[in-house]
Amino acid sequence: MAETVGNSALFGIFLLSLLSLVLIPYTIYRLCFAEAEQRSVQPWSSGKAQRQQVPQWVQGLMTRNTLLLVGLWVLWALLLIWVSYSAKEIKPFDPYAILQLEPGASEKDVKRAYRNLSLKYHPDKNPDPTAAIYFAEHITKAYKALSDEDARKNYEKHGHPDGPQAISVSVALPEWLLSRDSKRAPLILGGLVLVGILLPLGLAACFLVGSEGQVGSNNISMDTLRAWALNPKICIKESQGLARIPETLVIAMEFIVMPTPSTQQAALGDLQRTVFQLHPDLKEKPQLRNRRPSIVKAHWLLLAHLDREEIPQILQADYKYVIKKCLQLLDEMFKIASMPRAPRGLGWLTPTQAVLELQQSITQAVSISARKGPTSGKAGVDTTAQLLQLPHFDQVLLKALGRKKIRSLSDLADLSVTERSSALQSAGLTEKQAGEVETSFSAIPTLEASAEFIVEGEDGAAGIMEQDIITCSVRCVIHRASHAQPGFALQGAAGKGVQAYAPHYPHPRQEQWYFILADTANNAIFSLSAHTLLEAEAAGLRQRQHQLALPAPSDSGEGTGLRKRASKGSLGDLSRADASTNGSSHAAEASSEAQIVELKFPAVATGKFDLTLLIMSDCWVGADKQIPLKLRVTEQTRAEREGRSLRGKPTPPEQEEEVVAEKDGDDDEEDEEEEDAEEEWDSEETGTECSMSETEDADPDASSSSEQTDMKS
Repeated sequence: MAETVGNSALFGIFLLSLLSLVLIPYTIYRLCFAEAEQRSVQPWSSGKAQRQQVPQWVQGLMTRNTLLLVGLWVLWALLLIWVSYSAKEIKPFDPYAILQLEPGASEKDVKRAYRNLSLKYHPDKNPDPTAAIYFAEHITKAYKALSDEDARKNYEKHGHPDGPQAISVSVALPEWLLSRDSKRAPLILGGLVLVGILLPLGLAACFLVGSEGQVGSNNISMDTLRAWALNPKICIKESQGLARIPETLVIAMEFIVMPTPSTQQAALGDLQRTVFQLHPDLKEKPQLRNRRPSIVKAHWLLLAHLDREEIPQILQADYKYVIKKCLQLLDEMFKIASMPRAPRGLGWLTPTQAVLELQQSITQAVSISARKGPTSGKAGVDTTAQLLQLPHFDQVLLKALGRKKIRSLSDLADLSVTERSSALQSAGLTEKQAGEVETSFSAIPTLEASAEFIVEGEDGAAGIMEQDIITCSVRCVIHRASHAQPGFALQGAAGKGVQAYAPHYPHPRQEQWYFILADTANNAIFSLSAHTLLEAEAAGLRQRQHQLALPAPSDSGEGTGLRKRASKGSLGDLSRADASTNGSSHAAEASSEAQIVELKFPAVATGKFDLTLLIMSDCWVGADKQIPLKLRVTEQTRAEREGRSLRGKPTPPEQEEEVVAEKDGDDDEEDEEEEDAEEEWDSEETGTECSMSETEDADPDASSSSEQTDMKS
């Protein structure tokens, strides 16, 4: 019967093999792929902090994943050293090698070698216990194997002095673990089975059972998603605005199962009084207070965060969980609000836009009630909320700055850094607080964008018909005041995202930009897409560095004023009139380094459409863009329906003369139609090059004439 014994050397090799199977592929992934994904671009820094910071390459190495990788490689090296030393134990028995003889040595040579080794390893000559063990187990055994004729024949024939041996099975476990003399071995072996096999299986089973109601990368409960999508009492409504989104948000299974121990009751009572003082209208909604205690706690913590109120220490852990989970839940709520719905297959714009606005408010800790304040009047921008997203800003500071005629971010941007710091300090902030405001101020992005409709295979967007796949091509450039700081570097355009400056949000936050092509009048979304805009960020930095390298412009002219304002780090629209009225930006159009974002959607119906391209950030208040676009879709011709059209295909040479003759005959009709179309659809009013079809609203006689021409052809 085979005897099963342990082998420490094999156990080391087993561990080294398992570690190598995981460590080597993970290292290759980290070196080749994960570096660009894990790095986060930080487009903000203060001059004083920048001089004291650790070099960027050192910061890139001092990450948790990098330190873990280095630790695993150190463990791999230690295992390799252990295996190299313990591998001697598994070498086959070779008496010639032990006695340092050549195979086939004579008996005289064997005795001489044994005598020399005895002088070195015999216990009478060497008191070292290790030497005595080696002499008894190796030298003596080798001498007997070669000095006895039968033993020598057995070794040469069977590989062992005693002849054929029984099968010996070694297990890749330490010898002491399987030793029959060890009383602890069964307990240790049982513990290994329990911890190494049964416990992982149990945890996996519990995870599968517990995650039965989970879905998606954010581990959002299916009960939550079903309630938001199907429950008529709490589901997301078509016209649900920003003020009502939090009431739906907190009714999530993640908050329902959140424990509320009795030790938190006093702190929750104080928090409730603070919330009622800031939001007295909640007292008139008893249904909000009669919910589960865990839902009420999540609601109060969310409102307290938006109002920048101090959270009691006993609620800090729940506060961080609620705020982080809110953004994850809002991501899923965004998908539900924007998903296509019958009969037109379009999503809802109002709740989708409200969800993004709430993400902005949570990231910068801006109260929802503050977003209903006065607007600038130029573009309908909430200037109060824009200012309140800066650190240390409150209503008292806004009044003090208002007396200095500083009522918007544009007013702050018109000041130099020294003037801005002086104004903030005279309004009540300390020098350190003014520096924090300057850091946040320099990180706020200004997006420049232009858009146009394109149909593949066509020149521009001329002649858009039903069933065409329309592409809305958007060119984007992002500017920040921090780009003009001396010594500022963006770390390239590679990375997983741009880190937003959010001092009130308790977790790192990555900027995301959402492109939504919508029909605002009908509350419908035609197409949407999300991007990090890293290329647009790099393009804006290169433009700013190029501007700083140019000679200073003169002080005359409107365009010069815009360039002068840009050199100060303006956070408003550098070309607001062009961007908001004309739907484009001269800087974005002139730049060849802008990032291009494409939104594709089918032309499912004929008619004229007044669309709006909304570009919204999920981190910044007031950084959004609205670009008005006009689109005209015409009905397919009979040739198009029958598949006989040459639209989008090159014209054969033999047909060119015939086509030219036909066009010459129809010049008068086309001129009349173009004049009518230009009167009604002036492309200069929108600033967007999207050519429309001229078949609708034209002269009836001309239309009938063209139909007769088609019939004849």
